[in-house]
Amino acid sequence: MVLEVPEGKYQEEVIAASFQKPVLVDLWAKWCGPCRLMVPLMDRIETEIGAENLKVVKVNTEVHTFTVADYKVEGLPRMLIIKDGTPIASFEGAMPYPQLLSFVQDNVPKPEEVVKVQN
Repeated sequence: MVLEVPEGKYQEEVIAASFQKPVLVDLWAKWCGPCRLMVPLMDRIETEIGAENLKVVKVNTEVHTFTVADYKVEGLPRMLIIKDGTPIASFEGAMPYPQLLSFVQDNVPKPEEVVKVQN
């Protein structure tokens, strides 16, 4: 199940964690209908890609209000991939699963690519 980042834990759960592995961040709000459509897709992407390769989190923009300005959010949902503390990719709006999977695969190295880089 995708972690919903608690208030006051953004730095730890997203930024610090992104130095260990990429973090897929789902910026959302309770009032956002398309955001609710993404919930089962985020659970699926976490399972398919694997927790050892990607951390998947939900960040409520009404709780973590700074995210709207910091990431220049104009619409929700907004997906970010954060690596080493920096957003490396983003996508705004709901998307079907194949598009979400492609977005992640295009921006998150496969485990064998990480091994090659380390050697």
